Amino acid sequence: MAMRDPDGDTDGVWDFKPHWVTLARPILLALLGLGLYKFGRDFAQSRAGMLETDRLLRGIEPMIGADGVKQLVKFAEPASIGVVVLVFGLPLFWALAVRAATILRVDGQQIIWRRGVFARDITQVEIGEVVGVNVYETFIGRILGFGTVDIETRGNDRLVANMIANARGFAGLVLDFKHRLAAR
Repeated sequence: MAMRDPDGDTDGVWDFKPHWVTLARPILLALLGLGLYKFGRDFAQSRAGMLETDRLLRGIEPMIGADGVKQLVKFAEPASIGVVVLVFGLPLFWALAVRAATILRVDGQQIIWRRGVFARDITQVEIGEVVGVNVYETFIGRILGFGTVDIETRGNDRLVANMIANARGFAGLVLDFKHRLAAR
């Protein structure tokens, strides 16, 4: 969704962020990890799980000794939590960081596409250099309100921003600013 900066100039500064749909896959992966952890924990605490765990530990005991089995039992749950967080939670944290670091900003003079968590990539396009703004929306994108914005400029420059919330509103705003600039 676009937000207006009240401290900006009379034309305003509009920020467009990636759509929340970009978080859907990492959230589903994190929920899958939580479900697998719960299923595994419930199984380990069940009668059949305890029998299997006991059989496994008896098979391992000659290799690591009685003290090794005690340490294994002591650190099994924290280690499983760590694995679940790394494998299933890290993609969600990464997607949140990428979403927070990505912004498409428009003011009366230029378009700024800023992205990158560790290394920053900033593309600036002057509004007067814009030749065309294309918006591509899938069926789901039309329903949920996101799309891909393709900005063509003079020369070989091109700015493509995927899964931007309110992509049509962005295109209309850029063209409005372009017409205002041409009328001056």
